[in-house]
Amino acid sequence: MVRWRKAKRNGRPFPKTLMGQFIRASALRLDADTIRPLAAELRRTGEINSPVLIDVLFRIAVRRLFSTDYNIRRIGLFAEEVREAYGDAVNPRFIERLVRREVGQKVEIDDIDHDAAVTAKTLTFMRIHDIVHADGHDTERHLAAVIVEAENELEKERNMKPPGR
Repeated sequence: MVRWRKAKRNGRPFPKTLMGQFIRASALRLDADTIRPLAAELRRTGEINSPVLIDVLFRIAVRRLFSTDYNIRRIGLFAEEVREAYGDAVNPRFIERLVRREVGQKVEIDDIDHDAAVTAKTLTFMRIHDIVHADGHDTERHLAAVIVEAENELEKERNMKPPGR
């Protein structure tokens, strides 16, 4: 189940879902006082185990970074870069296989544990965001826009609507 929250920003893109707001806060490396309540609410609702928004964000980010210019070596180097950025929290072989599958290669991923896949996709999204916005220019706005794009895509895919719409 996706929990919808009222977006707080006037005139600027801002995630509508609780998970979107959590991912935004995590990707921006906001302080624990901001992230902790969002994580607690996600655990309380059970949504923290629901990767639907993460799946869409992963798909958008991977396709943008590896759109037409990719090869197995480049994907492997990227997977190692994610591991270097986040340490042992993620297995680079999982990232490589998930990315290769996303760009259309026939790669087996069924043996990747659910939690490991969610972690790999989340950290991959965050790393791609860091790469794309390395200059720091309007990072928060672009991040929110990508999350809102994913939420809108999810609405269309699953015919989901936030309350009151």
